[in-house]
Amino acid sequence: MLRASKLAALVAVLSATGGFADVVPELPAIPADLSTPVQTRLAFNGDTGMTVGWNTFEQLSNPKVYYGLSPNKLSLYASSHSSITYPTSRTWSNTVKITGLLPSTTYYYKIDSTNSTVSSFKTARVRGDQTPFTAALVVDMGVFGPDGLSTRATSYTNQTITYPLKPGEHTTIQRLVAMKDQYEFVLHPGDFAYADSWYKEYNLGYINGSVADGAAMYQGLNEQFFDELAVVSSIKPYMVTAGNHEANCLNGGSGNMTEALFCPVGQTNFTEFTNRFALMMPGSSSSSKLAKRLGLSGLNDDDDHKVVRRDGKKSINPGTGRRAHGFADTQLAARDASRAARRAAAAAAAVPPFWYSFDYGMAHFLFIDTETDLGNGIIGPDELNGGQNDNDGPFGSYPNQQVDFIEKDLSSVDRELTPWVVVAGHRPWYVANAFPCPACQNAFEGLLVKHGVDLGVFGHTHNQQLIMPTKNNQTDPNGWNNPSAPAYIVNGAAGHFEGLETLYLGYPWLNLTYANATAYGFNQLVFKDRQHLEIQFINSNTGDIEFSQTLFKEHNTSL
Repeated sequence: MLRASKLAALVAVLSATGGFADVVPELPAIPADLSTPVQTRLAFNGDTGMTVGWNTFEQLSNPKVYYGLSPNKLSLYASSHSSITYPTSRTWSNTVKITGLLPSTTYYYKIDSTNSTVSSFKTARVRGDQTPFTAALVVDMGVFGPDGLSTRATSYTNQTITYPLKPGEHTTIQRLVAMKDQYEFVLHPGDFAYADSWYKEYNLGYINGSVADGAAMYQGLNEQFFDELAVVSSIKPYMVTAGNHEANCLNGGSGNMTEALFCPVGQTNFTEFTNRFALMMPGSSSSSKLAKRLGLSGLNDDDDHKVVRRDGKKSINPGTGRRAHGFADTQLAARDASRAARRAAAAAAAVPPFWYSFDYGMAHFLFIDTETDLGNGIIGPDELNGGQNDNDGPFGSYPNQQVDFIEKDLSSVDRELTPWVVVAGHRPWYVANAFPCPACQNAFEGLLVKHGVDLGVFGHTHNQQLIMPTKNNQTDPNGWNNPSAPAYIVNGAAGHFEGLETLYLGYPWLNLTYANATAYGFNQLVFKDRQHLEIQFINSNTGDIEFSQTLFKEHNTSL
């Protein structure tokens, strides 16, 4: 077993010599041009901005993104000084915020490097735009290929692998690419890569190496996953929060191998997740403080993201788009007068990438952290004494910061502009599984019911479930026709090496509208108008809609 001091020395030597890649086969090759962008990702920055993130194998002094309305005329650029890393990481996470864009508009961009290509993104719809749109929902997705979910039926040690892919079967990432024109952005509330499952994979003979190579296996699985995901996350805004598999290097520990005893510095307390996403998600001014508090190195205190013309001339702001779309600033100000203070207070309490919110057209999306910071004395699953052999968090500056944020955020929503409210988190409390999250229910359900949330979307359990509108363990008598309780999606079936889970039907009060424990898949949320939301379950292999349910809500605008 390598303790942190020995591991840190090993990482330093191997990184300096380039020998890290020879420890285990899971580590992708280092490109000759160390400024080559890898693992590119996008996130909304309001309706007139976009945040671009990517990793490099060297620290950048001035990360830069060129962009424009034509792929042949990238006349503007945005830059920053944000290039951060953490112990055991081979790469630096770079972040640039582009501002002053037109809403609902396609832009082309190129990351500054001798080895990058032109890609594109589409900005968000203005809050209040009632145009129909579709969002994809993906949860619990790991590496696809030899070191993850694949067609392999046996491991290196001849152990049987459950739920392998069938020959020629499409993965969820492949299907997301194939269907990219059908949705506008992706929601992913937790569990990426399953790098913390390296020890399980090692014990199964699924990956080569030794226990002493654990830190490298963890890094390799993360790098592989985000390299694979980039075909989606580089063209679609990818909005996230944390799951339990982001907590540390050991998936909650294994026997006497606990986080405290085994995980090196840099592979505890959601460090990889925070390094990658803290400066990406909306409201990341508070995340800059979070990143510094967690010791992520390379963040400049003067990290003012700049937008200028490529030729050095003064940049012209094309406008906020609200006027262009018929939402005059004075009209919005009048509507929002009673909610402005609460929105400001909510923004101040946000701690992205753990809890934050954003608007998109007719919908308000709220991300929550089910792992830590549950508030009111409730211990989160990944906190000390939370039952997972972990000691992670807190991420708020005071115990009730997350629940205070949720209260302020939901109370500030203008249901005239954004009639739909969706809450996304990782661990569900209503689920056909033997291990729901009662602590999460105690922390959050009352707030969701109080503020008329329409839909909760979760994962954690590795199958597909659609649960009828429910509150206080009782099915709403109106069902899908104007219920007062939230409906719930549980869909952790995107796919990873451990496969799928069987359904647990031991709760007589849990009313399932749909369930599938035999197919990998994801959801599409089709916002048709202010009263109709279609929930689709997509089969990742075929692309077929396996099941569809429409939720009707009258949406009393007095909420």
